[in-house]
Amino acid sequence: MYNGIVFIGPLGSGKDYIIGKLSTCLTQSYMDYYQWQVGIFYYKYLSKELGITVKEIYDDKPNHRSRLQEIGNTDSIVKLGVNFSIQRYETLWPLDIMPIVLGRRPDEALALQKCRANVIFIEASKETRKTRILKRDGQEPTEAQLDHPVEPKYEDFKNIANEILINEHDSGELMVNFNTKTRAIEFANHHSRIIVPLC
Repeated sequence: MYNGIVFIGPLGSGKDYIIGKLSTCLTQSYMDYYQWQVGIFYYKYLSKELGITVKEIYDDKPNHRSRLQEIGNTDSIVKLGVNFSIQRYETLWPLDIMPIVLGRRPDEALALQKCRANVIFIEASKETRKTRILKRDGQEPTEAQLDHPVEPKYEDFKNIANEILINEHDSGELMVNFNTKTRAIEFANHHSRIIVPLC
């Protein structure tokens, strides 16, 4: 039984799409939740470094992506970001508010897994990711950005993730349902079917 979900996936794997589907499902089921990404800490760090707002970084994300990846691959900064997320997570779930977190690194996943989070790795091919990013940002990512060490790889999570969600172009629409009787969330598309039982 789990009290929250952590989604791990590389750039362009479809994390925002999946969380959007989950958020809609939970809202329609009158389930309280709070969503954030461990990476928000890195945005705040860069915001202070550049003297601009987090919103300005989001609005010009393609031009800040390389620096954000560098920050997200710096162990000392990541440790602060993980601690920030653990504190937030442990504040929410006792209030019956479901934490939904986006992460990228094994240490992020492992730390939140200890808080009884279900870790779902989102898998997508490089071509699928590249097409999504181009469509979203209007700018094709470089090979260095797609293969940056901070971008999660399945090999690093196969012994950590509780579930794998394949999210390719031919996966079809993702269906997300919350069973109020069993308190279980189901994710299903043409390639995957995942059931997450909640406390």
